[in-house]
Amino acid sequence: MLLNNLCMAFNIDSYLSNNEKSSFNLLIFGHSCCQADRDVLVSLFTSEKLKECVICCYSRKEFRNTYFRVYSMIHSKYSDKTEQYFSKIHFAVNKEKS
Repeated sequence: MLLNNLCMAFNIDSYLSNNEKSSFNLLIFGHSCCQADRDVLVSLFTSEKLKECVICCYSRKEFRNTYFRVYSMIHSKYSDKTEQYFSKIHFAVNKEKS
């Protein structure tokens, strides 16, 4: 129960603005980047502290779906800066599952 309460109280925007580190890299794998996680992901993807993000995808189909979801979630909140934020995001696709 304590862990659940701790996770519920964590605020990603507060963490990013108050964290002493000046920048970070982000690696995502095994995650669909769906709309349910939009608030956290958009905060990470659009943080000024983000240097680079790599999203690893299992197949080309997963890549296409994830690419569209990530682009859409950024564009829906920051349509004027979508390209700027999206330029830091890169995708890797499992070569054997292409």
